[in-house]
Amino acid sequence: MLILDEPTNHLDIDGIIFLENFCRQWKKSIVSISHDVTFINNTCESIAEISGKQIHSYAGNYDFYIEEKQLRYDSQLRDYNNQQKDVEIQEAYINRFRANSAKASSVQSRIKALDKVEMLEKPENETL
Repeated sequence: MLILDEPTNHLDIDGIIFLENFCRQWKKSIVSISHDVTFINNTCESIAEISGKQIHSYAGNYDFYIEEKQLRYDSQLRDYNNQQKDVEIQEAYINRFRANSAKASSVQSRIKALDKVEMLEKPENETL
């Protein structure tokens, strides 16, 4: 395994081209930490991100990672908002019919159902 920390710092263009070619030909794993997006795009086949106490893997270069990360965030936000709307509807029903004896069993079943729901946390939109 080859570990590179900011490998393009202090290299001229010829050095960067040599390093990119070397990384593409290397048959073993490379862990590279870099702010050089062009270098990452030219040498990377997968990206791992540690975020929210989890490791997220993306098969592709940096541009692919950015797109997929945004799609993941959009999906998580949509799920969170849908759950919040559903909880609000159920709570409004419970509050409206709590004192109605004819709806007591319906209210109780909705209360139990809400207690069993695993609440989603609102995702953070990390600046890219």
